[in-house]
Amino acid sequence: MATALLTSPVAAQQADNTTLPQQSQKSDAGTEIVTGVVLDDATGAPVVAARLQVLGAPYSAMTDDNGRFSLKVPTDAAGRVMSEINVTGPDRNSMIVALRNRRELTVRLMESGYATKTSREVYTPLGMKEESHLMSAIGVFDRDNSISVKGSAEALLNGQVSGLQTQFRSGTDWSGANIYLRGINSIYANNMPLIVLDGLIIENSEFGVSQIEGQISTPFGCIDIKDIDQIVVLKDATSIYGAKGSNGAILIRTKHTSDQATHIDVTALMGVNMQPKTIPMLNASDSKRLLTDIAKSSGLSSTELNDLVWVNSNKPQMQPDGSYLYPNYYKYNQSTDWQDEIFQRGFKQQYSLGVTGGDDVAIYGVSVGFQNKEGLVKGSDFQRYNARVNADINITNSIRLFANMNFVYGKKNLSNEGSVSYLNPIYTALVKAPFTTSLSVDQNNRPSKSWEDVDALGAANPAAVVSDIKSLNSFYRFMGSFTFDVDLWKGLKLSENFGLDFNKEREEIFHPSTGIPYEDLPTTSVDNVQIHRVERLFNIISETRLNYSKHLSEHQFDATVGFRYFHSKMEDDYGKGYNSAGNSYQTIGSGDASLHEIGGSLGSSNWLSIYGNVNYNWRNRYFAELTLSSDASSRFGDDVSTFQIYPGVNAGWLVSSEEFMKSAEWLNFLKVRAGFNVSGNDDITNYSNRQYYVSQQILTTQGLVLGALKNSSLKPERMQKMNVGIDAALLNNRLNFSFDIYKSSVTDMLTYSTADDFTGMTTILNNGGELENSGFEVNVSGRVFTNKNFQWDLSLNLAHNKNEIKKLETGSFQTTVGDGSVLTRVGSAAGIFYGYQTNGVYSTTAEAQADGLTTMVGAVAEPMQAGDVRFIDNKADGIINDDDCTEIGDPNPTIFGGLTSVMKSHGFTLQADFTFASGNDIYNYTRSQLESMSSYSNQTKNTLLRWRTEGDVTNYPRAAYGDSHKNNRFSDRWIEDGSFLKLKSVTLSYDFNLQTDFITGLTVYGTCENVFCATKYSGYDPEICCSSSNNPLYQGVDCFTTPTARTFYIGLKLGL
Repeated sequence: MATALLTSPVAAQQADNTTLPQQSQKSDAGTEIVTGVVLDDATGAPVVAARLQVLGAPYSAMTDDNGRFSLKVPTDAAGRVMSEINVTGPDRNSMIVALRNRRELTVRLMESGYATKTSREVYTPLGMKEESHLMSAIGVFDRDNSISVKGSAEALLNGQVSGLQTQFRSGTDWSGANIYLRGINSIYANNMPLIVLDGLIIENSEFGVSQIEGQISTPFGCIDIKDIDQIVVLKDATSIYGAKGSNGAILIRTKHTSDQATHIDVTALMGVNMQPKTIPMLNASDSKRLLTDIAKSSGLSSTELNDLVWVNSNKPQMQPDGSYLYPNYYKYNQSTDWQDEIFQRGFKQQYSLGVTGGDDVAIYGVSVGFQNKEGLVKGSDFQRYNARVNADINITNSIRLFANMNFVYGKKNLSNEGSVSYLNPIYTALVKAPFTTSLSVDQNNRPSKSWEDVDALGAANPAAVVSDIKSLNSFYRFMGSFTFDVDLWKGLKLSENFGLDFNKEREEIFHPSTGIPYEDLPTTSVDNVQIHRVERLFNIISETRLNYSKHLSEHQFDATVGFRYFHSKMEDDYGKGYNSAGNSYQTIGSGDASLHEIGGSLGSSNWLSIYGNVNYNWRNRYFAELTLSSDASSRFGDDVSTFQIYPGVNAGWLVSSEEFMKSAEWLNFLKVRAGFNVSGNDDITNYSNRQYYVSQQILTTQGLVLGALKNSSLKPERMQKMNVGIDAALLNNRLNFSFDIYKSSVTDMLTYSTADDFTGMTTILNNGGELENSGFEVNVSGRVFTNKNFQWDLSLNLAHNKNEIKKLETGSFQTTVGDGSVLTRVGSAAGIFYGYQTNGVYSTTAEAQADGLTTMVGAVAEPMQAGDVRFIDNKADGIINDDDCTEIGDPNPTIFGGLTSVMKSHGFTLQADFTFASGNDIYNYTRSQLESMSSYSNQTKNTLLRWRTEGDVTNYPRAAYGDSHKNNRFSDRWIEDGSFLKLKSVTLSYDFNLQTDFITGLTVYGTCENVFCATKYSGYDPEICCSSSNNPLYQGVDCFTTPTARTFYIGLKLGL
């Protein structure tokens, strides 16, 4: 496709020394001749064999050797030429040009790849449409992915679509992300946009919860980005998806070709990640001093202090009987960087092969790919094999078949994430004392080949965690869709789509007996653990659609009615075993038979949708669209109407095509649009409208307990979206601009209310909430500079969203997150951090006494003392307690977006991608555990600044075992500014432009990911602050997750 630039005919004649006719040439009745020239924008040279096609009319022309053309165009009732012309040229972007009653044109085409609002077709729920004629707010990503090093579609979209917030769950390539489009739309239902792959609706909100802490499956992980042709994000006009459209939709179109010639593309990529930024922790000597202070605060006597393993300074002494005094000296007198022990330089490789071709009957595309990526944490890696087949087959002149099939097999060696657990290598490495060792040592400090066991402080061995824990996840996924298009009559077409999505995951987990502390079972202690899990997802979708289109002079009608059926079924089964005979016996059956645990779940749902869409176009300038969807779902309650109605209406005005814009040569395109759309969110769990029982094991007895209370009035959440937008292209299309302002209101939002005591349950799910999002989005892209040797393009997108809870029938409530609290109440945004305010640390006893504040220690109110945190007594009652809590942070950013720069010269291309966010807060739960100074865990170097003696001026309180004065309670001490500007990636490539009998192209490139991040945040990465859960109340929380690391890649792309 290509981009054309309109300039003043007079100016063009002067610049190009081209003579154009000064009078229009008359043609047949009802038509006139428009003449002009098509030029290359960078060089001004004429474009030969450019094609001009009048839209909606059977008139076309080609340019001659001088780039000139003469084109017949229809006139309207007033004799004006008001048509649109599609201009295409060899190796150049196409463009739609509005005549505006002009008879002479100079058109400038840009090279292929520079897209504007008037130069591309986009993928919509009803097929490919001209973007210039759309009336809804969308985001489009159609950059060439063939040399991209991104691991998933989520990574591709990060920072590329305004209003789309991508929160990665971890720094690993396969962790996936939580995606919010125009804010948080629900507290307890799914917030992720609907995914549609080649017409196949993918729903996985009920799927992918792993037995490995912090891991979750993502559908994007099963799509090779090199197979993606275009991604379209629908922001408002999702009424056509009815009860599943409230969170927006992400439409993914895989690569299709219309070229019958055989083309082969081969890509190869290799890379390595560097070790990440580390958190500065105490060294061995500083850690010992801190732990000794903590031990003193617990009331130990001098003798007891001297007996502590890290205090002993006596080396082993052999006794006559061969035993040793002080045998543990070397065990607790080492110097180990535990972060260095668990992180690695992981090698990454990726290969793909794509073949396209065909004949008059069938066009096909086949691709296969393989990738193997070692993780940042030792022992973690990811392997994936994928194959895709697309085929467009002309069965007869009126019957066509479109087939899209994708198969994926993969294996992931995972590690626990996002938890305060010794199974989590990040947590274990940070809290482990640096004076301990990974390999056991003898009395002469000689290391053995065996891992050191749990130390005297009760901490796990991080080296054993990353080496001996087995957490293997293997998966198979098939996604296929088959569409028959039948031309029934002139303008009347029938389409039948059938889709199938099958996914199976298997997990094999083993926790060894050495190096890991376990909690005891009710009946025995635990030596090792075996877990096995199998989960299956099976989705079927069938969609029948009848479309009629009619073009009558200045009027164009397009009407569609459709019927959609979606069936989803899920099964999850797992078993646990304990205490096998040794670490070599890792199956459940090898464990103690009396300790076996089993569990699982079943789920199924059905969704039926009948929809209609009418699209009207008058004179290619005035557009209107009406959509209506009527949806039924098995998730609705019995007392709810069987069908829920979701209407939508959109309108647009192509101002730049009006005759009165004729003299505005600087304005190439201007469109105003508005829409009102209603959609729903039926992810209200499969069985909350039913009362059911679940299996539960107590000790060795298995039984049934009540799983949920029936709410026969439960219905889907309902969203109303209003959007007004403007799209413009200026200055010969070198500047493209769009602006949207929106407001969305959610009613019937899921909340939990208190259940009656006699039910035996504490809560029941209902539709007792309302929520609102409002904001604006800005997209600016343009060509900063161009000539025949150099082009520089920039694109910027940013968004602002305000979220507010409008109604809660149950009143405000708090949700525990880590050691903190998230407040949900009317008038505030979702996810607000709620805790104590602070004002430094009491330097002296006199300061503490002057404030006269107390805190409850058990049932006794004890006065604050020197070295305690100075909390703000908001209630002014002299007691620091829960009544003093207030809002202390908001994880929702004020502004977020992305910036992309692309420079091209002499075959070289330099591309840089930035992301940014501002105004968001992060609860650094990781730091709260590493600066508490209340247990025998290692701490950060900041604790060297702790209060120690009377008169110390510092912001870090005294070390106190058990923290009796609650200095570490949830407060603004742990809330940090999460604003950042990150250079996500830089790619330098060179195109050799080879054209031989066998080679059609060769590109070599190098990429650096995670180049730098400018931020005040003290944690690993401000962009990775969410949990594996989709629950928005857990966003903005940093809890011991794997960080990102700078990664270098080299690769090549070969065309045959």
